[in-house]
Amino acid sequence: MRARAVLAAIAFTGLLAVGASLIFDDHTANGTDDGARDRAGALCTSAHDRLATLPPLNDVHGIATAGPEVVDVTVSTARQLLELDAPAERAASIRAYARRLLRQASLTSRLQQAARARDRRRAVALIEQITANSRAGRPEGAAVAPECGGIVRPSEPATPTPQAV
Repeated sequence: MRARAVLAAIAFTGLLAVGASLIFDDHTANGTDDGARDRAGALCTSAHDRLATLPPLNDVHGIATAGPEVVDVTVSTARQLLELDAPAERAASIRAYARRLLRQASLTSRLQQAARARDRRRAVALIEQITANSRAGRPEGAAVAPECGGIVRPSEPATPTPQAV
């Protein structure tokens, strides 16, 4: 049990380190705004499609089954978005949205820890934070590309609800 906690802490620290290095790298370039928006939209659509196939994060089984994939998809999408060549204004929107995605991944990682510990109160609080972060990220995502704001399929991202955790 202690080994799991140590591994989770190491994984979480690694997630934060990756996020920090990605957010502060400057990937502005001479790419066109339309091209950056289209590539970002394709990345978000792919991520939404992958997430839509997973069970919801609303019970211990769903968290255990889908949690690691949610973190992986979210961090991967943030990384790929940050690597896009985009004009300065779009690049700033991408960085803001990537920070939101990395927060989502961090919250999901913490939710997995709470579920493993059978800490229902902490899990419900984290589910509420994940839901609020997802809602707050929609306008930021839409500033990157309509597909990143949850405007196109799936119209509602798979966000957890505080059910039997």
